[in-house]
Amino acid sequence: MVVEHKSLYEQFADKCRHFNGIMNDRCNVGVPYDQFRGSGLPCLKSLGCSHLCPSASFFSHEEVAEKERETNEQVRAFIAEMTEGKTCVICHAPIEGRYQVGRCVYAEPCGHRQYQGKVEYEKKGR
Repeated sequence: MVVEHKSLYEQFADKCRHFNGIMNDRCNVGVPYDQFRGSGLPCLKSLGCSHLCPSASFFSHEEVAEKERETNEQVRAFIAEMTEGKTCVICHAPIEGRYQVGRCVYAEPCGHRQYQGKVEYEKKGR
């Protein structure tokens, strides 16, 4: 089975600017999601029911392009920091060493998980 994924641009263009995820009870302007149960979620243009919500508002082409550019830049910066390996990808503190716990590699001194993999030494008791 082939699963086709929407591009980042398409994902941003499809979502209402107030949508904050269905794990929340209400969107960012206070519209309760449960009122749309059974009729479709108007927060996604692709579902064809955005007319059900008077607060539905979608990003313009320019806004979507800017959000896509910003996200791609953030991803590039994250990958560069992780690849360089000099600072923690979570708190950006300098890494003085790494230790292994199971499959996970953690940074010292902050203790944040960096990735799954192997390091040459292991500290026990953490």
